[in-house]
Amino acid sequence: MSDQASTVDFSEAEAEPIVAESTAYGGVVGSPAVSEVVFGDAEAERIVVPVTEIEFPEDETDPIIGRSTYDAALRSPAVTRIDFGEQEAEPIVGDSYAPAIDYRVKGGDPLLPPVDAGLGLTPAHRALLARPRIKVDPVEPWGTTEAAEAFLQRRLSRKGVSTFLADFKDRWVHAHRALIKAAASEFDVPDWVLGGVAWTEVGGDPPWFDEAGVKLRQFVVGDPNKTSFGPIQIQIRRAAEELRYDPAKLSAIQRRVLIWSLEDPQQDVFVVAQHLRRLTEITAPGMPGAQLTDDQVRFIGARYNRGPGLSDDALRNSNTKLSYGEALVNKRQRVERLLSDQ
Repeated sequence: MSDQASTVDFSEAEAEPIVAESTAYGGVVGSPAVSEVVFGDAEAERIVVPVTEIEFPEDETDPIIGRSTYDAALRSPAVTRIDFGEQEAEPIVGDSYAPAIDYRVKGGDPLLPPVDAGLGLTPAHRALLARPRIKVDPVEPWGTTEAAEAFLQRRLSRKGVSTFLADFKDRWVHAHRALIKAAASEFDVPDWVLGGVAWTEVGGDPPWFDEAGVKLRQFVVGDPNKTSFGPIQIQIRRAAEELRYDPAKLSAIQRRVLIWSLEDPQQDVFVVAQHLRRLTEITAPGMPGAQLTDDQVRFIGARYNRGPGLSDDALRNSNTKLSYGEALVNKRQRVERLLSDQ
C-alpha cells in the first residue's frame, strides 16, 4: 500500500455498506451522508482486497486501476481482485476483455482465445456463445435516423402506421430466415410464430434507447433486468432465466455479456426461440409445435408480451392482453412468405 492508500473517497452509495462492514467504524459512523472515510492501512487493505467480482492477472491490474475511480487508493501491485460498480465495470470489461468476448458475440475471428473463465458465465450461456455461425443475408442496421423516419411516418399517417418500418421488418425476417428456421426447429416451435415475434419486435426504438432504459431503472427507479434488448426484443431477466442465471443475482459483468449476446442476432434468435418453447410448455404442456392451435398461439404470444405468469383466465378475460398473440396469427401467411427462399 502507498501512503495514499489510507484515504479512500467513496460516493454516498458506496460509503454506507463499507462503513457498516468496517470493524472499527460500523457502530460509530452510520449516517448515509458520510462520503469520505479515513482508514488505517490494515483496514483499507481488508476492505479493498477480499472481493471476488473480477479476478485479474497482476500485469492487467495496474492499467485497470488507473481507469478506476479508486486510483488514489489502489496502487499496490499485489491487488488482483476488485469489486466494481456497473458504471465502472462496463468500460473496463469493454476495454480489457473485448478480444476474449466480442469475437464470439459478434461472430468474428475464431482463432482468438476462448471466453475468459473468470466471468462467471453459465454453461448454457457458454454453449450459446460457442454455436457455429448460421449464414444470414446482409440487412441495413436500424439506427436513430431510421427510427426518426418511422416515427414521423406514424405521426403523419391517418392509421398510425409506417410503411418504412414495415418494409424493414420484412427485409429483416427474410434476411434471417435460415437462422429463424434453425432455431424454431431446435426448440420445436412453429417457425412462423418465431418469425412473427421477430417481425413484431425488430425496428422501433434505436439501440441506444435500451441502454438508457437500463441506466434509468438502475439509478432512478425500477429493475434494470426488466429492460428489453436485442433486435428481437426480450427482457434481460427472461433471457437470463433461459440461460440458467438467477436474474436477482446477475453480476454487472454477467449482465453486460448477456446484453452483448442479445445484441447479436443469432444468439438473440436462439434465446427467443427457447423462451417461446417455455411459454408453449406453460400454455400446452408437451404439445409439439406443429400441432399448436391458433388459440394456443394467441396465449403464447400474450405471455411473451405480458409475462409468463399470467393465468389462462386472466388472458381470456381481456382481449387487450391477447392482442399481441392475435397479431401473430393474423401475420402468419405474410411471415411464411418471408421465411421462404423466394
